[in-house]
Amino acid sequence: MSAERDAAEAATAAAAAEAGTGAATGAGEDASSQPPTVEVASDPQPPPAPEASATASAPPLRCLVLTGFGGYDKVKLQSRPAATPAPGPGQLTLRVRACGLNFSDLFARQGLHDRLPPLPVTPGIEGAGVVVAVGEGVSDRKAGDRVMVLSRSGMWQEEVTVPSAQTFLMPEAMTFEEAAAFLVNYITAYMVLFDFGNLRPGHSVLVHMAAGGVGMAALQLCRTVENVTVFGTASASKHEVLKENGVTHAIDYHTTDYVDEIKKISPKGVDIVMDPLGGSDTAKGYHLLKPMGKVVTYGVDIVMDPLGGSDTAKGYHHLQPMGKVVTYGGGEERGRRLDQQSSGKILLDLMLGPLLSGEPAAFLEPKQHP
Repeated sequence: MSAERDAAEAATAAAAAEAGTGAATGAGEDASSQPPTVEVASDPQPPPAPEASATASAPPLRCLVLTGFGGYDKVKLQSRPAATPAPGPGQLTLRVRACGLNFSDLFARQGLHDRLPPLPVTPGIEGAGVVVAVGEGVSDRKAGDRVMVLSRSGMWQEEVTVPSAQTFLMPEAMTFEEAAAFLVNYITAYMVLFDFGNLRPGHSVLVHMAAGGVGMAALQLCRTVENVTVFGTASASKHEVLKENGVTHAIDYHTTDYVDEIKKISPKGVDIVMDPLGGSDTAKGYHLLKPMGKVVTYGVDIVMDPLGGSDTAKGYHHLQPMGKVVTYGGGEERGRRLDQQSSGKILLDLMLGPLLSGEPAAFLEPKQHP
């Protein structure tokens, strides 16, 4: 965004904060969206019509729109006229400063995501920005707040209105770019490790694609539990970063058979396998499990092949009853969590809480998980 646009946002947020009650009710003309007036010693001028003035001065709002399923050519840059923010009850409007790009968005573009609203639609399930207006009943957010957002769609645009319950206040030191890449990765990693994997002290975990977004989140979350051994697969050039973030044993899957390497170090296997790969790797992971261990498949296993089955499912008949395979649908499960409003409790209590309290080091301290 240009410097002029940033200055306009700051003026709008400041005016909204001064308006207070008018922004909270969302009733009648929204004075919070107007720039602050300055009194000067000159002949009085007739005030401009509020709506006409705002519309004439505000530049159009840009958005990316998915117009059909297929390749990148189906995503079009479009614009719409700027309008006075009018969030409904329980909602807020924010100016988006950064948005995330996830595999879920790529699946949606190809028509493989069944929770996507009808086309045309603006994709984007996470982002971060500045609140410019709040609707009736919203008491814990105000104009000027920096928030991160988790949504079903709609974040790939400059201004968006979302339920307030799906926003989270950003720590002071966090950038918009960091916030826009935080929620999907950490909620996914948390649910895989704790909700499905039941990670406990003394466990061992295999994290595939450990240098990716979910992988790095998983490494840091494993450090919040005492005495957890982490095996992480990634290219050799990424091993140093993995060790800095908590990997006990880094494995280069290009040059080493990770199954053989793990068995050399831990002959009994591991307690949890985080499997975004599917196919034959699901079967390999299953045979690496200790008794009562779990393979948690997530991400790619929701992509079905033309013959009506996923690559992961094709390997299930090779598995023997020694552990458990849990399929985590990623966006599907996050969507249900949004409906239950429990993702907020996870984030605030276990991740954002220490950061917001001014004790970031507490983020990596061992803690009791449900």
